[in-house]
Amino acid sequence: MRLKLFFTLFLSLIGMLNVHALAGDAADWYLYFYSKQHNIDGNIGQFVETGTSGVYVLENCPVTESGMNFCIHNQSWSTSYGWSKDNEGIVKEIGTAIPLGLTTSASGWIGIDAGTYNITFNSVSNTIRFDKPTPETKDYLRGGDISMLNYVEDMGAKFYTASGMQKDPLDIMKENGVNFVRLRLYNNPGNEISYTADATTYNYKLPANYLNESDVLNLARRAKDKGMKIELTFHYSDFWTNGEMQFKPSAWKDLSLEQLKTAVYDYTYNFLQKMNAQGTAPDYVSIGNEIQAGFLFGHSNNIDAVNGYASNNNMANVAALLNQGSAAVRAACPKAKVIMHLTLSENINTETYKWFFDAMRSNNLDYDIIGTSYYPYWTNQRPTMLTSLANTMYNRYGKETLIMEVGYSWTQYRPSGRYNGNYEGQLHLNGTPYNEATEAGQKSFMQELQTVIKSNSHILGYLYWDPVMIEQKVNNSWIKPTWAFKKSGNKWYEDGNMVGNTTWFDYEGRALPVLEAVGEDRITIIGDANDDGEIDMQDAMFIVNYILGTPDPSLNTEAADVNGDGEIGMPDVMYIVNYILNGKFPNKE
Repeated sequence: MRLKLFFTLFLSLIGMLNVHALAGDAADWYLYFYSKQHNIDGNIGQFVETGTSGVYVLENCPVTESGMNFCIHNQSWSTSYGWSKDNEGIVKEIGTAIPLGLTTSASGWIGIDAGTYNITFNSVSNTIRFDKPTPETKDYLRGGDISMLNYVEDMGAKFYTASGMQKDPLDIMKENGVNFVRLRLYNNPGNEISYTADATTYNYKLPANYLNESDVLNLARRAKDKGMKIELTFHYSDFWTNGEMQFKPSAWKDLSLEQLKTAVYDYTYNFLQKMNAQGTAPDYVSIGNEIQAGFLFGHSNNIDAVNGYASNNNMANVAALLNQGSAAVRAACPKAKVIMHLTLSENINTETYKWFFDAMRSNNLDYDIIGTSYYPYWTNQRPTMLTSLANTMYNRYGKETLIMEVGYSWTQYRPSGRYNGNYEGQLHLNGTPYNEATEAGQKSFMQELQTVIKSNSHILGYLYWDPVMIEQKVNNSWIKPTWAFKKSGNKWYEDGNMVGNTTWFDYEGRALPVLEAVGEDRITIIGDANDDGEIDMQDAMFIVNYILGTPDPSLNTEAADVNGDGEIGMPDVMYIVNYILNGKFPNKE
């Protein structure tokens, strides 16, 4: 116990150090600052000769009214080089660091991407900051929506590996390369909603006691224990939300616009603080779900008087409401990335995204990532369509894309004997590009999708929907998970499991071949001992626990052997510490 305490304190102290450039480090590149009005003639205020992370004070770089430029060379400065982009030695021209008119009295960070280094200039403290480079090998996010997992497990569902061994489904998923989960939160699931469409009144409700705060907190702990990253979606509703319906929570239905703004902020902030308190702060947060038509507006056939409906004359209100969610995320979980999630279909395409995000840019919406739902069934297009979308979004808005939903059916029908007759499931033949539904087809589709993601640096990864909402016989009786309950007369009935034929597990709970595709191209990042995609002090602690004889079952032993000597020991810990301090492993470029 004393030895473990010593290691913990030792590593914690190292993690608190703020180390800058170390004497004797060889320079990887050279950074030069110069005012815009000066060119080859120089009057260079300062240059930094280092490839090391740190924070540096700019002692001789006054900010002029014309702004300041800086660029990166792969050679030391000399008067023979000058500053043309075409000159020999230029690695990357960054451009204007301080925009015209911005003075040292202004506040905030300006983010610049310099290759693998993230450079930020603070005009208040007159400092330049270099964040450590990303790991040399970078994996992408691969995961699924597990929001219904407790629901189906409480009904008796069990999950098995392909060879028939019963396991926690999260373990099966992680063993097959899954590193990311989505959790959907509703305000008061189980509360009845009602609407009229085509002269017919519909009454629905979600299963009670699931998809609420306590359920999501439980699932977050389970995912975090497996070392998985977490995406949290706020639906801001008691029921499903999409482009057609965005019902306000029952407690918010009579609020004014200003009251709605406050409600969005408070609800978002308060729940994120609960996530923080249990150590499961989300890595990504989506403000709403499939919001191309806005959110908090009711039903498209009967829009509420006070609303966030996305129409040309109401985009300011849409942005104002969304910004309240963003502001709450920034305050409660400043490291989390904020997502704005739209969908794709035959009629909702890149032009829709441009219309929406152009308006959001005009109204100063604060967000980091553009999310999209993509199904070949609804779009009738192959995954290559995502390449065009992601490139357009990045070139037009500077935002990367995350596939928030994707799915492919492995069988056309819901399970025989579960329903009266053969009923097709959702996504039944997967659209015209495929026109089939087989286990082999599902696996092939995921391979095709992952090839597109790997080839595009602007796509962060994907979340599959729904990998775990299985239908299964338990004690000779089918469990009955349902997407919603529907009211007929005075009685409520299950309205069916619409995605049981698209899961990653079959009707016996056995892992399908698709999981082999999910994990077949995963990348082991040396040093990332806990497989969370980052190299940090948590990886060092994973190795320390291994040394002390209390290994975490999710330890990646290949990644933990950092120095490549075939053993896992304290030298590997010190390699990770060196990486954290210096941005690279010893004797590794």
